[in-house]
Amino acid sequence: MQENRKRDKERHVGEKSKSSSKRRARVLWVPLAAACCVLLLIWLWPSQKAEAPDDNLPSASVPRSSEETGINAPDLAATPSLHDMIALGSGEKAVSPDVYPIEVNRIVGAKIAKSSVHVQKKRDTGVFGTIDLYFKKDDNDRLFAGLETGSTDLYEFGAVGEAAYLNEISITKSDWRGRAGLRISGACGASCVMNSWIHFEPGMPGVPISDFRLNAHVQEVDLDGDGSTEIVAAESYIAGHTLLFRQAENDVLFYDLTALISKKIPNTYIYYEGQQNIFKVVNGSLTYEYRYLQKDGVTLERVYPEARTVQ
Repeated sequence: MQENRKRDKERHVGEKSKSSSKRRARVLWVPLAAACCVLLLIWLWPSQKAEAPDDNLPSASVPRSSEETGINAPDLAATPSLHDMIALGSGEKAVSPDVYPIEVNRIVGAKIAKSSVHVQKKRDTGVFGTIDLYFKKDDNDRLFAGLETGSTDLYEFGAVGEAAYLNEISITKSDWRGRAGLRISGACGASCVMNSWIHFEPGMPGVPISDFRLNAHVQEVDLDGDGSTEIVAAESYIAGHTLLFRQAENDVLFYDLTALISKKIPNTYIYYEGQQNIFKVVNGSLTYEYRYLQKDGVTLERVYPEARTVQ
């Protein structure tokens, strides 16, 4: 009996000890869990704060429009003293024979036999005679042009386009550089145009001479009404790239209008409107109109004081 009571007492003490240990473990676990929660909140707080946007600041991830910033749309109308007159300087001499899109090397018509080529078309130019358009026997891809001399020969002055565009060849009279002559224009691709100017000199009657060629869409016009022809060219392969050519004594001077205007008024392009004889400078949704003057070189003068919205 005594042994049984002793075993019951020992078992009761053991269970009491285990229960006490469990209570101590629970007491220790609660503050430990609380500490972990505090550490987690501290770790999460900076990222949550960084993600909350400040309504008073613009978001760097959302680009603002040019209308909001004004960076791409300078207000020309607000600064008339700066933009009423745009001086473009005295131009550059067109002297290099191989700088695209200009060719100024001198080509004198070379006499060849008609029998050596395949004539495709003949064009009567009146006082200048008949121009033949033809393929060479070893070149069926390009069209060449030559001025008939007699019944058996031609004065050849070079390639004028590609064979696929035979029906698009244009021959017009021209007084470029103050010399009576012709301009032959032909297509050399979907976005490529070749222009060759030919004239005649007293020392070589009947012989066509070409010393200016231009690979671009061109308009010949007397821009300022002084009786002298200028050439406005839109380069074939670069949209919005406009060039201007004018005669100065014995030199051809050219102006890269797009580059020059962009230096004066950033983020713009320029084109020529032939019906109005006006250059138009486009900036975003606004357009500004200018006329050509020869004043201390070349100057563009604002025609209308206010900008118009491009339709």
